[in-house]
Amino acid sequence: MTIRLFVLSVVPGLVVAASSAVGTQAPAPSAGLPKPGFHHIHMNSTNPTAAINEFLKVYPASTKVTGGGFEGLKTANDVYMLFTKVTTPPPAPGPDRVSATAPQTAFWHHVWAVADGRQTLKSLRASDPNFDARRMIAQWIGPEGGRVDFSSDTYSGFLTNSQLAEAKAKGGAPTHRGGYFNWYGPDGVVMETTDGPTERYTIVGMFQEQPYCALFWYRKHLNADDRPASGGRGAAVGGGGRGPAQPAGPASEAECGVTRSDDVSWPSTYKRGHHRIPPPQLVVFGDVTMRWYMNQEERPLVATRGQLMDHVALSVTNLEAWVAKLKSENVKFLEQPYKFGDTRAVLIEGPSLEAIELVETK
Repeated sequence: MTIRLFVLSVVPGLVVAASSAVGTQAPAPSAGLPKPGFHHIHMNSTNPTAAINEFLKVYPASTKVTGGGFEGLKTANDVYMLFTKVTTPPPAPGPDRVSATAPQTAFWHHVWAVADGRQTLKSLRASDPNFDARRMIAQWIGPEGGRVDFSSDTYSGFLTNSQLAEAKAKGGAPTHRGGYFNWYGPDGVVMETTDGPTERYTIVGMFQEQPYCALFWYRKHLNADDRPASGGRGAAVGGGGRGPAQPAGPASEAECGVTRSDDVSWPSTYKRGHHRIPPPQLVVFGDVTMRWYMNQEERPLVATRGQLMDHVALSVTNLEAWVAKLKSENVKFLEQPYKFGDTRAVLIEGPSLEAIELVETK
């Protein structure tokens, strides 16, 4: 596979302002630095134009952008997605390149909100007669099997096996309101499309080997903010529900390592159910949430470079200060400072081998 290292010039309009200015004199590594903004998501594709056009059909409030040698798009809430053209398709679990050996990285899927999720699904089916067979991802609803298209067409709250049996015994019923569906997008990338109320890119769905340790890492090294973790998105998908009983999170980084529970919950894109204990953790940069579950597989996660979802990029206002800080904290650098259009960038590695680019913006 040929991967062209990122950029020769910056995409026009791609600069995201940080929350406050940093002086020209680089502060000591221990000094406080503003939290980065969200800059862009970077994908690899053999045909970026086709991928972008497909995204635009599904999410029409987005627009095309060009610059820096890359094709890309900008979402309605000013999130950028850029593409590197590669000669060999990155491995993907999608319908066109089904492979039991397709690697799983820390990047799982894109979560995109739309005004009417059911209408979006209807339009996708109308545009592709083979959509259900080739593109739809099952929402499995319990240990006995069975599936639905939309998450709100089954019991809400991400119930465990015992909770699901209890809900059925009490005569509960799905709400059929809100929720989301999963499908394979361009190049086989995993997508989650959820009810809005308006179109916007919302979440980089992720996995981490140790969710709590990853949270401490993002707080410590990238000054990240996080919102209270929850056991699921019951309220967001229509109907609430208590979901799996969740243990209290660790009080310190020294005790962040936990063992994944064998208890699973539903609905799930995994036929054997979804491991949601420990609960999902998240951090927020700008208008984008990076949200992760524990690794769902038995094999370890692999590095994201060269994969379908290559890296995420964050914006900082003083790259020299950030480099000093991160080096003092022994963060791994994948690429030392390099030219990024009219500015500079570096590439670092996150706690589960996810590549994170820091782009200096003014």
